Amino acid sequence: MKLFQILTIFLNLFNANCLIKKIQYKNLNAIKYDNFVLKDNPLESSEVSRNEYIVNVGNAIDILHRELPFLFVLKNPNFDIFSSQIMLVNNKQKINISKDMYIASIKSLQTIASFSRNNPKINVRKIEYIEETKTIMCLVDVVLPKLINPHIENKWEGYFYFGVNENGFIKTHIFERKITSLDVDLTKSKKSLHWLHCNNKYRLNLCNKYTSFLKLMRVNSIPPTFLLCFSGGWIINPSLPVLVKSVPFVISTINTLFITSASMVINDIYDVEIDRINNPDRPLVNGEVTMKEAYLLSFLLLGGTEYLTFRFLPFNLQMIIQLAILQVLLYTPILKRVFLIKNISCAALISFSIFFNALASAGNTLLSANKNFGLLGIALSFIFFGSWSNELILDMRDIEGDNNNHVVTIPTLFGNDFSWLLVYAINNYNIISNSLSMAYLYNSQIIGSVIVVILSPLLLNLFKVKREKYSLESLRYYTQKSNYPLLALMAYLCGLAYVFK
Repeated sequence: MKLFQILTIFLNLFNANCLIKKIQYKNLNAIKYDNFVLKDNPLESSEVSRNEYIVNVGNAIDILHRELPFLFVLKNPNFDIFSSQIMLVNNKQKINISKDMYIASIKSLQTIASFSRNNPKINVRKIEYIEETKTIMCLVDVVLPKLINPHIENKWEGYFYFGVNENGFIKTHIFERKITSLDVDLTKSKKSLHWLHCNNKYRLNLCNKYTSFLKLMRVNSIPPTFLLCFSGGWIINPSLPVLVKSVPFVISTINTLFITSASMVINDIYDVEIDRINNPDRPLVNGEVTMKEAYLLSFLLLGGTEYLTFRFLPFNLQMIIQLAILQVLLYTPILKRVFLIKNISCAALISFSIFFNALASAGNTLLSANKNFGLLGIALSFIFFGSWSNELILDMRDIEGDNNNHVVTIPTLFGNDFSWLLVYAINNYNIISNSLSMAYLYNSQIIGSVIVVILSPLLLNLFKVKREKYSLESLRYYTQKSNYPLLALMAYLCGLAYVFK
């Protein structure tokens, strides 16, 4: 019975009686897509990357463009672009069906059409993706065989709307028609279609490449790095209008972000073989970005840094930038292979971003003469030891790949148990020593005690790593969540800098 209802909806498209009814054309924006939203299969509701979503949508556009015109003669249409549940909508008729039922209905239509030498023809005039409604829109001409009724117009123009879910798979198939007398120049239409398809494909490829570049730069690290830069400037000069108008501070912040992103790219270039084991989803490993593109991206980032440095920054800040770039260039090929130096140099570079931007915001005044200089030193200590412990956790996570590539780290030499104890000791020292320094600096035990409360999640997450026997999931969870207490701490220090300015 259900199959009969489905076939009725499909065959309604090619029924001659439907063609003589005056169906009012509706604008795309007038369609209420909220009525057609389906509850997806739980397996399909898992989060996927934006990159995978774009690939799936692009694949759907490509297959629809290639196979829709031959729907009634194609032996094996590609149904991989559809979700497990599909809603069919034609005028006021709506029906929820499974993917298998949808395939069976298409096969039935093909069987019916095979009894005639004059099959219905579908000419795809335009196909494009509408980002706002997550919909693939196809403007089509359907040409019906003359044997249906030779006395009526045998062509109609209409839209097929294919709504996609969060994974990029088609979940709704909507028909929207209007009766028209068509005299289509098929040659011109095919040329237009080819241009539109190539243009869509080019835009999707460009967006895909752009996403891969952001992934290569580890764009998720930009907001925390920006907050560190801002915190350094704010602690020394707690005035937003002054910081925004300070050219050295703004340029120093941009340069810090460029250098950090360039270091991520360079690290992936040198560690491509290690990442084949530790991080097989990295863009250079899976082919999303080529080596030439990675070299070009790092060159553009460092080149932009040099231009901004020598164009806008004073001599003392120029020298600091050159030392930072030198450290980035030496880190992966040399320093990363040296025992202990790897972790310390990386933590030092991250924490130094606070000092560098504090120096930029100070202008021509002596940094040590600033009232909040002691608070800046405490912030440096917090970030240095926090970054050092994170680096050790990352080494624990990458122990297999480092062993295979003979990279000497604390986990590869002494094992994860010793590494965990070292991380625990560093975190405790970081919390206790800096809490006492805060209490002494402001002569208040309460101000110092707040530090313990803010950073206590670090120790809780660390015990979770131990409890789950250093599993990759627990180590990833620690590295992801460890930034939040440190960022909350920086917000607290910025508040103190403003209150006691």
